[in-house]
Amino acid sequence: MAGIFADDLDGENPDAVDRAFALHRRESARFPTPAHILALLPRCRPSVGTHPALPMEGTGRKTPGLGRLMSRALRGEAEAKEAVEKLIRHTCVGVRQ
Repeated sequence: MAGIFADDLDGENPDAVDRAFALHRRESARFPTPAHILALLPRCRPSVGTHPALPMEGTGRKTPGLGRLMSRALRGEAEAKEAVEKLIRHTCVGVRQ
């Protein structure tokens, strides 16, 4: 069994694998499979790096708070991603007219 886990998780960040096992223990009463751990890894991987701060204030036709919204979307917040997609759709419609 250990060999199967070792083969399937080979090349993954060891700290992320440890965090995935810990997360699985907190969220499930079942024994994990490699598939369970692989599914949890995206939530446990360290972030690639910090993003520089974007301007937070806007004037004129700019969208106030867009920098904060983009930062949240880049960090993976679903609500922020949806808001950015809505802004993009709105902007694209305005360009076509």
